[in-house]
Amino acid sequence: MDKRKREIDARVLPLVEELNGFPGVETFASCGGHRHIHVKGFHNEETRGRVGQVRYPDFYVSFMIDQSPEAGWSLRLISWAAFEASAAANTRYGAAVIMWAPTPQPTEPPRFDLYGKIDVALVLKMLQRAREDHLKRAPSEDEPQ
Repeated sequence: MDKRKREIDARVLPLVEELNGFPGVETFASCGGHRHIHVKGFHNEETRGRVGQVRYPDFYVSFMIDQSPEAGWSLRLISWAAFEASAAANTRYGAAVIMWAPTPQPTEPPRFDLYGKIDVALVLKMLQRAREDHLKRAPSEDEPQ
């Protein structure tokens, strides 16, 4: 196993690999959730070293997309998969895609988190379904969306 995979929490490794299989998507951070985290705020000196970790059962995978039409379609499918996983778990926002910006500068591209608190296997199943069933049917630039 390469060094990068060893640094990824085993619980979210399949999600990281699946997301990286979508055109135009590149993951850069993740957390599978930790039972020992009691973070009360990002600016607390005591917790500063653990920023980026979330409490189990929560998890996230952070990613960026390039500016291609295929990447836009990938983002749409990832969002749809999160919605479907939440519906299958019978909970609202059990998994969601959140957009965030590291700076207010328009030249800095936004980032996204696939964040969840439901079964990771369910989210993975919906991502696989989205990629296998719908990715090949990406709309062309002439088709209305």
